[in-house]
Amino acid sequence: MRNEEVRAFHYECLKYTKYLSSDIFSNNVAAYENVFQKYSDALKLNATENFETTKDLDIKRTDIYVACRRIALGLQQFPSQDPVIQNTTANIVEFFSKAPTIHKIAQNQTSGIIKGIVESCYALDSNALEACGFKVYLDQLKEANERFIEVSAERAAALGNRETELVKHTREELNEIFDRVCSGAEGLGASGNEDCLNFVNNINGIIERFSSVYKLRQTLKQNAKEKTEVKSENKTVVASAVKAA
Repeated sequence: MRNEEVRAFHYECLKYTKYLSSDIFSNNVAAYENVFQKYSDALKLNATENFETTKDLDIKRTDIYVACRRIALGLQQFPSQDPVIQNTTANIVEFFSKAPTIHKIAQNQTSGIIKGIVESCYALDSNALEACGFKVYLDQLKEANERFIEVSAERAAALGNRETELVKHTREELNEIFDRVCSGAEGLGASGNEDCLNFVNNINGIIERFSSVYKLRQTLKQNAKEKTEVKSENKTVVASAVKAA
């Protein structure tokens, strides 16, 4: 994951240390909080991952999401007696009703939230999605989200490995203390401690969400690479044909 994604990941994980109220966790949780702050401060100083280049894409994506959410919630009144369409619109309404407004959410968290909603909607009956008129908006949302993820990846690649030693060191330190906290929680959770089990389950959910976004970004990156290679091969074939002629 990129630096800001690591920060967003640990920011989410820290919310659930509230379950680790036992005294045996107090030192490690306090250390986790302190190292997280050190890492956040190091990122501000380093400023290697500037998301300004994706600002317009994020605004566009947010506008499309807000429009989709408004249209989705309006499907409660969609006039249809077809049970498949009724079930489809009810599910769409539920997906977007449970989803948060994204204006105050970090860009990378937004990517995961939108990806989850889009995939859930696409899993519904495709004919019903067309019939209620929602698929065209869903397609736009999917395209905007994937474009944002793709450009963010390109930006990160362009920046390369311009990390200061401070960022590298605190990132390693942050991951180490996170592992210690999780190992302790897993141990007590295996013994039946419900608070620790709650912590572990929530952390696993966060890991799954961030991994999903990372995998999608890698897929988009690979697809873009393959398209470039195909274009290059076609140019070579054309050039060879011209020479032969």
